[in-house]
Amino acid sequence: MIVLGLGNSCLDTLLELDHLPRAGGKARVLRHGAQPGGQAAGAMVGCARLGLQARFVLRTGDDAAGERQRTALTAEGLDLRWAKAVPGAASAQAIILTAQGSGERIVLYRTPPELEVRAEEMEAAMFEGVAALFLDGKDGGACLQAAAMARERGLPVVADLDCRYPHTPTLLPEIGHLIVPEEFAAQGLPPARAGQTVVVTRGAAGAEAWTADGPRIAAPAFPVNAVDTTGAGDAFHAGYLVALLEGRRLAERLAFANATAALACTAWGAQAGLPRRAPVEALLQTAVPLA
Repeated sequence: MIVLGLGNSCLDTLLELDHLPRAGGKARVLRHGAQPGGQAAGAMVGCARLGLQARFVLRTGDDAAGERQRTALTAEGLDLRWAKAVPGAASAQAIILTAQGSGERIVLYRTPPELEVRAEEMEAAMFEGVAALFLDGKDGGACLQAAAMARERGLPVVADLDCRYPHTPTLLPEIGHLIVPEEFAAQGLPPARAGQTVVVTRGAAGAEAWTADGPRIAAPAFPVNAVDTTGAGDAFHAGYLVALLEGRRLAERLAFANATAALACTAWGAQAGLPRRAPVEALLQTAVPLA
């Protein structure tokens, strides 16, 4: 099964600190490095590692950072036929500060506007053989166009939204499976429409989900020794997509996604810890979720 992804990819500069400082404070850097990252890119790599095929509408600059992203995503088996390196543009980049021991992090990012995917760039050929569409909500015109094209084909639209843009209120009703962090949900969500599933992720507290006509379901997280929580959200979305396309019930989708997210926290970097299928299944069978 093929998942079509539309959204952000970047190069992460990683700094592990002895603690996360408060405003005006200092912290010692224990190690540093660089790895590919980005919401949609991470979700697509996660899908590929869990056994799906991932097709990604990628935009980078024509610089070394963009080449590194494209090389890494190709090595993961992603279909990049619709990837473009924008001439003269800088690639998206992020600086990620993580705290040793807890794995908690701060993300600083910049995505140049030249990397926007436009609505007219969405092509019917992108959807050939596709089983689901995944969005991160960044490029409004392209997201709305892609969602419309997916609905015309009867495909589920899954979205990971963690930023609010001017087009976000228009996009929300077009999403069949809306996944947001609790910080986003705290700013208010419209009632779930008929046929829509809303999922709120709560980090170490697990996740909660509901539909327009069903009860709220709470799913606890799985215990792991967290090194870096940066890739947890991407892993959750990948796990949810896999479980959705396998026809699992909502509670089972949340458990599979939580297990995938937990394992992603055991390595440093957004994509380094994204797990393959066997460890996820093993965690589901052997670990007791946190109460």
